[in-house]
Amino acid sequence: MSDSPAKAVIFDVGGVLIHMDWKEYDRFAVERGLPEREWLRILHQTEEYNAWQTGRGSEAEWHASIMRELRAHLGDRSEAFIEEWLARPTPRHDPNLDLAEALIGAGYTVAVLSNAGPDLRVNIDETLGRTIAWHDILCSAEVGLAKPDPAIYRLAMARLSLRPAQCFFIDDIRANVAGAQEVGWTAHRFKGDYAGLQADLRAHGYEW
Repeated sequence: MSDSPAKAVIFDVGGVLIHMDWKEYDRFAVERGLPEREWLRILHQTEEYNAWQTGRGSEAEWHASIMRELRAHLGDRSEAFIEEWLARPTPRHDPNLDLAEALIGAGYTVAVLSNAGPDLRVNIDETLGRTIAWHDILCSAEVGLAKPDPAIYRLAMARLSLRPAQCFFIDDIRANVAGAQEVGWTAHRFKGDYAGLQADLRAHGYEW
């Protein structure tokens, strides 16, 4: 490593390590009878989801709310919809997974910071299709905080004994990037450009 302050790279999961295409998800849902953009709302824009991802509610309550909302639109076709949804493959951003492994090999602190349930920690190897020696996995539901709350970024620093200038954060959501920048992190909004991400890391002193 160089003499730059660069020390840690912190990855989001959905949209950074796991491929997420909400346009495709919306097409999937509309083809099966949901209104446009309704599937995103049902999944991620309800009180039950917000409660689950910050540890205030259970996964069962969130799943029940999904089924309740689906039945309002699809009736007895709701279970088949969910079966098809869960049967889809989960594409991964393999170049970013390779990058995480390379950064660990180069001696950097590499961690995960995700708005997710505690099952992420248990299932992360299966989800990503490989085992990566993360220095920390911080799940919002475990700590009662969620991005873009500045407190969750500060907690991540405390757990890893880092200063703001040492942190480079990667997320696909603008608000989460802004939250990281608010506490003094360097942050990159990932939109599928692997070369652009790597160039940004190198521009900030990361070498691997």
